[in-house]
Amino acid sequence: MSINRSENLLKIRPIIPSAKLKPAVSEVEFFQNRTLRPIIKFQNDILIAVFKSYLNQKKLSSLNLSPDKMKNIIEQVFQKDVRFKIRIQGIIIGHFTLTEYDNYLKFESEINKRINQIIKERLLSKFL
Repeated sequence: MSINRSENLLKIRPIIPSAKLKPAVSEVEFFQNRTLRPIIKFQNDILIAVFKSYLNQKKLSSLNLSPDKMKNIIEQVFQKDVRFKIRIQGIIIGHFTLTEYDNYLKFESEINKRINQIIKERLLSKFL
């Protein structure tokens, strides 16, 4: 049963032609380009919806915020809001295959940092 799930997870991911999958890159960078970037791209709409919900909970409207204020909010969220970061990490980790999850555990802290950085950059590009 898990093989079918893994195959299905891999089939629905977008292909990112610019992702560097060369053997010369580190194991973490390879994981980022082969696994994280496609999942984050696939989950882009939900990640944006989660961030908009976060803004609503904080009584902030993305429509009324200047680009500088929005940039500061996004930066602060990723510096200080552990619950938000855990939520978005869960959205990504939930799309790992079992093998990918095993690889994630080897470099958990570094991969979590990369997840946060990639998503922060996506939010900055979306809202600025």
